[in-house]
Amino acid sequence: MTDFFKPKPPPAPSNVQVKDKTPHSIEFCWDEPPRPKDMPKSEIYIMGYEVFYKIEDSKPKRRIVDGFTTSILVKGLNPGTLVHDFTVKGRSEGGWGMASLPPFQARSLPAPPGQVDWAEVTDCTDHSADLKWSKPSVENGAAVKNYKIQVYQPGKDGSTVELETGSEVCRYVVTGLKPGTAYMFSVCAENESGWGAWVSSPAYGLTRAAPPTRPTEVIAVKTTVDSVT
Repeated sequence: MTDFFKPKPPPAPSNVQVKDKTPHSIEFCWDEPPRPKDMPKSEIYIMGYEVFYKIEDSKPKRRIVDGFTTSILVKGLNPGTLVHDFTVKGRSEGGWGMASLPPFQARSLPAPPGQVDWAEVTDCTDHSADLKWSKPSVENGAAVKNYKIQVYQPGKDGSTVELETGSEVCRYVVTGLKPGTAYMFSVCAENESGWGAWVSSPAYGLTRAAPPTRPTEVIAVKTTVDSVT
């Protein structure tokens, strides 16, 4: 067969995009290269695809899929993982064609943050408690932007109150507490994907007893030269 009649390699696949993704997988897809004008649609054109990509800083990965498939699932990812330098090229009777350009990239979806590791009460007044805690060691692909504090009196039903700090700072002064009262404090973190788990060991705090109030309306009911009663 002369070069004039020899089939040519296919053009590059086009329209590389994300078909679906979860916190642990990304499905990429693409369009088949344009067929030669004189090729019937019933005839097989692309016999297979070669896909290259990197996961974060790993070495390039190569996978081969059949020509009837125009998608590939990359799984086993951590939340928020970057898959980059993704290219795909097709193979016809003329051989391997050109790779898709520019290289494509996408991140897996984030997930709620991990558990707050610890929380503790550093000081109490008669009506407040100074609480601090650790940032979750696992953010799961999105920065922590908020914390929720759960406050309750041990053994007292209906005493639970929840409040949000509205900040990524790992410290908060809880106010409005009763004097001389024991409280438990639990903390969880939030990112754009939702709320994480509560800290495994809530912090304990005991507010101080209220100082005695000054007597008012003291009235002398009996006086002598030496005493007042």
